[in-house]
Amino acid sequence: MVAQIKVRAVEHEVVPRDMINHLGLSPAEMKGHFADQSEVAVVKAVDRYGQKLTAVGDAQHWRQLLASGEARDRDGVTLLQTHWPVLLRGWVQAE
Repeated sequence: MVAQIKVRAVEHEVVPRDMINHLGLSPAEMKGHFADQSEVAVVKAVDRYGQKLTAVGDAQHWRQLLASGEARDRDGVTLLQTHWPVLLRGWVQAE
């Protein structure tokens, strides 16, 4: 079973992978999650309980969610762990 979470996106940005070093990920985690990606998406969101979280994941997948309108759905967008391997409590700046 693939882990997933439904969130309402509040703010997002796509940044070079190197700009997320300060998020506390080890070099092994960075390589494991984002080795083949030059950019990552950083999405500030709110879960169904109103808790703030920051999702870090596949920039191309985020662009697809934006293009389809799913990312802007007021009822929320489902983020799958396969595309969004890093979830952090609170809102974290990419830079």
